[in-house]
Amino acid sequence: MLAIKAPAGRAKVETGHTRGSIPYAVAAHCQKFDNDFGEGTNIVLTKTAEVERIAAEVELWISAFRKKTEKKSKVVVLPTLPVIDDEDEDDALMLQKQEKSVELLGVLGEISTAINNTDENIIIVCDIDALTQPLPGNLESFEIKTGDIISLEALKEKLGHGLGYSHETLCEAPGQFAVRGGVVDVYPVNAEAPVRLDFFGSNIETIRRFDPTTQRSEVKLDKINFSTARAGSDWQSGGLMHYLRGKTQWILIEPAELENAHAEDFNIPERIKVPAGHFSNFINREERKNDLWVGLSRLATKSDFFEEAIAESVSVETPAKYRPIPTAGLIGEERANAEREMLEMFVKRVKEFDAQTFVFSRAEMASDHQKALKPLLKNDSGKIIHGAISEGFIIGEEGEKVLALAPADLPPYASVYSISRQHRRVARRSAVNELLDFSQVAEGDYLVHLEHGICRYRGIGKMDDGDEVLSLEFDEGVILHLRFSEAHLISRYVGLSKKKPRLNRLGSAGWSRAKSSAQKATMDFAAELLRLQALRQAQPGFAFAAESDLERQFDGTFPFKLTPDQAKAIEATKNDMMKPAPMDRLVCGDVGYGKTE
Repeated sequence: MLAIKAPAGRAKVETGHTRGSIPYAVAAHCQKFDNDFGEGTNIVLTKTAEVERIAAEVELWISAFRKKTEKKSKVVVLPTLPVIDDEDEDDALMLQKQEKSVELLGVLGEISTAINNTDENIIIVCDIDALTQPLPGNLESFEIKTGDIISLEALKEKLGHGLGYSHETLCEAPGQFAVRGGVVDVYPVNAEAPVRLDFFGSNIETIRRFDPTTQRSEVKLDKINFSTARAGSDWQSGGLMHYLRGKTQWILIEPAELENAHAEDFNIPERIKVPAGHFSNFINREERKNDLWVGLSRLATKSDFFEEAIAESVSVETPAKYRPIPTAGLIGEERANAEREMLEMFVKRVKEFDAQTFVFSRAEMASDHQKALKPLLKNDSGKIIHGAISEGFIIGEEGEKVLALAPADLPPYASVYSISRQHRRVARRSAVNELLDFSQVAEGDYLVHLEHGICRYRGIGKMDDGDEVLSLEFDEGVILHLRFSEAHLISRYVGLSKKKPRLNRLGSAGWSRAKSSAQKATMDFAAELLRLQALRQAQPGFAFAAESDLERQFDGTFPFKLTPDQAKAIEATKNDMMKPAPMDRLVCGDVGYGKTE
């Protein structure tokens, strides 16, 4: 076996980093690469378990660095398709693979669009398996602009038969489209949100992004690109090589660990031809002479791949060592005052570094904390950034230091359990009224119109102008035709007994009286709840101390990846436990689905 190596003269490896400083270094190298060469691709390789975190933190740092005059940089995660054996093949696994295929095709569409767009740079974060997996060599797509002429039938043909999009009643997830009269909703697999195309005849009048949960239009767009959602049979080994253009910067995080975990990719068997997707072929591709290679590592562990690279050691510290030790057992105002004093003392200590400061906060920061941090944010060189990094750090030489403060570095010193990027927007089932899923509503079901009351669903009809409408039956057989743009006025009827409800009469005052009575009863009940809550809040509660470093280390040994909702629930529960007030929270630990939705 022959070990492959990064080209000498175009490779360097940095050691001495921390878990928190590595994403910063990735973003800094990407920004320098883009500024020096204007265009190109950045590929960041890391362990599978770290892909999402690295991508999320790099995205935060890119936004922190970017000036208004600079080009945008897009961060994408290239997913790995699950491998399913013939023996394990079942409907659930196949559906999972199909959904992952659509996600992968969407990311490839974003990569292709960004690489061909001179106004945008691309940063691809993935593991070795994602890089070397078979990918489609030819990614079909088409673009539509405001004012384009295309018939509705031709668009449906292109989306359905051409690109493999599924025709649904509602457009809620990537790879779907829905048609309602002269309005076509499409969720491009290569976009972060669905779009609404408004037709006048065969002319596209407007293109708007819309919220898949509320179905309401948002930002106007001039054009939109639709990438294929069809996982064809022409997938080729080493397919990502077909998407790379010009100079590429490769950043390997913990290269020695990657080499150990993927020995077959970092070594070439003697006298045996390697497949097209082998990692060595990315190093030896035609445009390799322009590529740069960077290794980032915490320890100075020997890496065969970077054996001939220039070695640099960076100076990194953690801000935790400068943080005052909190006094245990304080509650209420005493605790708040102590936290403010500790923050002021901490700021006084780290201010001596004269560093450019970035403060990361998941929630809106308290005004007294912002005031205490002001000495660190001098001359507008520092920033408060909405988001979380896993760990703070101090990096750089004298006069060029950068200080990054994570949520765990600031009162109440809460750990961040899960860091992930904002993914594509899909309809949240808890927020979408059931009626919006028309496939689940049968003719004859009872519904409630916000203004007119209880009615019966009579299906979807068409008006003379071709627009589709909801047909609703009220008392005395009166039919109301409701356009889809007003579907938010409808909700499913939920009765307290098995007795069939009476239909309301259109234009009568009965429904208004019933609503007023219900609103009054609701207000009375709310007042009683507020009274009980006020009595509870008047009672003192026990404020637990902030987590220690030992507890955070213990939490870090949890072997599974938390979902965003689980991480949010854990963080909120711990924050409540540190407050000197009774906690209104049910902690439910049984096995199931939906507790954290």
